[in-house]
Amino acid sequence: MDSAFDALKTAGQEQSASKLRYPETGYCSNCLGVCPEPHLDYTQITQGKAAIASLKAKTAPYAALDQTVNKILLSTQDRMSYRDGEEKAAIFAPKYNAEIAKFGGLKAQAVEAKALSSDSAFVAAADAYLTKGDELSAKLDKRDFTNFDYLL
Repeated sequence: MDSAFDALKTAGQEQSASKLRYPETGYCSNCLGVCPEPHLDYTQITQGKAAIASLKAKTAPYAALDQTVNKILLSTQDRMSYRDGEEKAAIFAPKYNAEIAKFGGLKAQAVEAKALSSDSAFVAAADAYLTKGDELSAKLDKRDFTNFDYLL
């Protein structure tokens, strides 16, 4: 719209300077008197440009509406995932803590026995136990409870 107002103002000024016009406001020695002078209200054009600028400022937030909606969607999904994670943590944390309390010293013993043992089957079993414990701890910290009950 800004460019339309500018084009209207420019066209009006060009018509006012044209030799084809019939001068209504004064004498013009080189005018041919074919067309009447344009009657443009330049004040209204200026006010129209101001109104358009005001509308642009008011509607600027809508220009990025898709981005805003996507941010809201992602943050809502994050909040829902967090909420689900906290609910599952309330269920699984006591089970996990009970297992840690029950087999708490076993981790240190597995590390020590693994270092002393030359039996490859035992070392593999100790590694699997240690990996499983670390994986459970990481899943609990991340609130990722997929297959958590199975690993527990």
